[in-house]
Amino acid sequence: MKFTNKEGYTLIEITIVIAIVLAVSIFAVPFTLHQIQEGELANKSADIVSAIFTQQQKAYNRVNSKSYGIRFQSDSYIIFIGDDYASAEYTEVIELPEGINFTSIMFSGSVDEIIFAAGEFRPSENGNLKISNQSGLQKQINITAEGLIYFSDLN
Repeated sequence: MKFTNKEGYTLIEITIVIAIVLAVSIFAVPFTLHQIQEGELANKSADIVSAIFTQQQKAYNRVNSKSYGIRFQSDSYIIFIGDDYASAEYTEVIELPEGINFTSIMFSGSVDEIIFAAGEFRPSENGNLKISNQSGLQKQINITAEGLIYFSDLN
Protein backbone atom coordinates (compact mmCIF):
# COMPACT_ATOMS: atom_id res chain seq x y z
CA MET A 1 0.00 0.00 0.00
CA LYS A 2 1.44 3.32 -1.11
CA PHE A 3 0.51 6.67 0.37
CA THR A 4 0.56 9.34 -2.28
CA ASN A 5 -1.39 11.99 -0.41
CA LYS A 6 1.15 14.32 1.24
CA GLU A 7 -0.23 16.54 3.95
CA GLY A 8 1.65 19.06 6.08
CA TYR A 9 4.54 21.45 5.57
CA THR A 10 8.17 20.76 4.91
CA LEU A 11 10.90 21.91 7.26
CA ILE A 12 12.04 24.47 4.70
CA GLU A 13 8.57 26.03 4.48
CA ILE A 14 8.31 26.31 8.27
CA THR A 15 11.81 27.81 8.48
CA ILE A 16 10.96 30.44 5.85
CA VAL A 17 7.77 31.43 7.68
CA ILE A 18 9.64 31.75 10.98
CA ALA A 19 12.33 33.88 9.32
CA ILE A 20 9.70 36.21 7.85
CA VAL A 21 7.95 36.59 11.23
CA LEU A 22 11.27 37.35 12.94
CA ALA A 23 12.20 39.90 10.28
CA VAL A 24 8.89 41.72 10.70
CA SER A 25 9.26 41.61 14.51
CA ILE A 26 12.69 43.23 14.36
CA PHE A 27 11.09 46.34 12.86
CA ALA A 28 7.72 46.24 14.61
CA VAL A 29 8.85 45.92 18.24
CA PRO A 30 10.93 49.15 18.43
CA PHE A 31 8.19 51.09 16.63
CA THR A 32 5.57 49.73 19.04
CA LEU A 33 7.69 50.58 22.09
CA HIS A 34 8.19 54.12 20.78
CA GLN A 35 4.44 54.52 20.28
CA ILE A 36 3.74 53.29 23.83
CA GLN A 37 6.28 55.71 25.32
CA GLU A 38 4.90 58.56 23.22
CA GLY A 39 1.38 57.74 24.41
CA GLU A 40 2.40 57.63 28.08
CA LEU A 41 4.10 61.02 27.80
CA ALA A 42 1.11 62.53 25.98
CA ASN A 43 -1.28 61.15 28.62
CA LYS A 44 0.77 62.55 31.50
CA SER A 45 1.04 65.93 29.72
CA ALA A 46 -2.74 65.96 29.29
CA ASP A 47 -3.17 65.11 32.99
CA ILE A 48 -0.98 68.09 33.96
CA VAL A 49 -2.84 70.44 31.61
CA SER A 50 -6.09 69.19 33.14
CA ALA A 51 -4.82 69.81 36.68
CA ILE A 52 -3.80 73.38 35.78
CA PHE A 53 -7.15 73.97 34.07
CA THR A 54 -9.05 72.60 37.08
CA GLN A 55 -7.20 74.96 39.44
CA GLN A 56 -7.91 77.82 37.04
CA GLN A 57 -11.62 77.02 36.90
CA LYS A 58 -11.94 76.72 40.68
CA ALA A 59 -10.35 80.14 41.11
CA TYR A 60 -12.41 81.74 38.35
CA ASN A 61 -15.63 80.35 39.80
CA ARG A 62 -14.60 81.62 43.26
CA VAL A 63 -14.92 78.19 44.85
CA ASN A 64 -14.65 78.86 48.61
CA SER A 65 -13.57 82.43 47.65
CA LYS A 66 -9.96 81.22 47.57
CA SER A 67 -6.97 81.37 45.25
CA TYR A 68 -5.81 78.10 43.66
CA GLY A 69 -2.38 77.17 42.46
CA ILE A 70 -0.02 74.51 41.26
CA ARG A 71 3.68 74.14 42.02
CA PHE A 72 6.14 72.17 39.91
CA GLN A 73 9.15 70.12 40.99
CA SER A 74 11.38 67.93 38.83
CA ASP A 75 9.51 64.70 39.60
CA SER A 76 6.10 65.88 40.85
CA TYR A 77 3.59 68.69 40.95
CA ILE A 78 1.55 69.97 43.87
CA ILE A 79 -1.93 71.41 43.67
CA PHE A 80 -2.82 73.76 46.49
CA ILE A 81 -5.40 76.18 47.84
CA GLY A 82 -4.07 79.53 48.98
CA ASP A 83 -2.31 82.68 47.86
CA ASP A 84 0.98 80.78 47.47
CA TYR A 85 2.46 77.38 48.22
CA ALA A 86 4.23 78.53 51.39
CA SER A 87 0.97 79.58 53.04
CA ALA A 88 -1.32 76.97 51.41
CA GLU A 89 -4.14 75.60 53.53
CA TYR A 90 -4.41 72.43 51.43
CA THR A 91 -1.89 70.60 49.26
CA GLU A 92 -1.90 67.42 47.21
CA VAL A 93 1.33 66.01 45.78
CA ILE A 94 1.08 64.17 42.47
CA GLU A 95 4.16 62.14 41.60
CA LEU A 96 5.19 61.71 37.98
CA PRO A 97 5.65 58.11 36.83
CA GLU A 98 9.18 56.75 37.03
CA GLY A 99 11.17 57.80 33.98
CA ILE A 100 9.12 60.94 33.32
CA ASN A 101 10.17 64.32 34.73
CA PHE A 102 10.12 68.06 34.19
CA THR A 103 13.32 69.06 32.43
CA SER A 104 12.57 72.77 32.32
CA ILE A 105 10.29 75.06 34.33
CA MET A 106 10.34 78.56 32.83
CA PHE A 107 7.81 81.08 34.09
CA SER A 108 7.91 84.85 33.71
CA GLY A 109 8.71 85.55 37.36
CA SER A 110 11.44 82.92 37.76
CA VAL A 111 9.19 80.94 40.09
CA ASP A 112 8.03 77.32 40.07
CA GLU A 113 4.34 77.89 40.78
CA ILE A 114 1.28 79.36 39.11
CA ILE A 115 -1.50 80.96 41.11
CA PHE A 116 -5.00 81.82 39.97
CA ALA A 117 -6.51 84.48 42.23
CA ALA A 118 -10.18 84.14 43.20
CA GLY A 119 -12.34 85.36 40.32
CA GLU A 120 -9.39 85.52 37.92
CA PHE A 121 -8.84 83.53 34.74
CA ARG A 122 -5.33 84.82 34.11
CA PRO A 123 -2.41 83.16 35.90
CA SER A 124 0.07 84.93 38.15
CA GLU A 125 2.86 83.75 35.84
CA ASN A 126 3.06 82.67 32.23
CA GLY A 127 5.61 80.51 30.49
CA ASN A 128 6.21 76.85 29.80
CA LEU A 129 7.22 73.50 31.20
CA LYS A 130 9.10 70.80 29.37
CA ILE A 131 8.36 67.22 30.31
CA SER A 132 10.40 64.29 29.00
CA ASN A 133 10.90 60.57 29.40
CA GLN A 134 14.00 58.36 29.50
CA SER A 135 13.95 57.92 25.72
CA GLY A 136 14.35 61.65 25.16
CA LEU A 137 10.79 62.28 23.96
CA GLN A 138 9.60 65.73 25.03
CA LYS A 139 6.38 67.70 25.32
CA GLN A 140 6.02 71.37 26.16
CA ILE A 141 3.17 72.66 28.30
CA ASN A 142 2.40 76.33 27.66
CA ILE A 143 0.53 78.73 29.92
CA THR A 144 -0.13 82.10 28.25
CA ALA A 145 -0.62 85.44 30.00
CA GLU A 146 -4.28 85.29 28.89
CA GLY A 147 -4.77 81.96 30.68
CA LEU A 148 -4.69 79.56 27.73
CA ILE A 149 -3.15 76.19 28.60
CA TYR A 150 -2.02 73.64 26.01
CA PHE A 151 0.79 71.22 25.22
CA SER A 152 2.76 70.49 22.07
CA ASP A 153 5.39 68.06 20.78
CA LEU A 154 9.06 69.00 20.77
CA ASN A 155 10.21 65.97 18.75
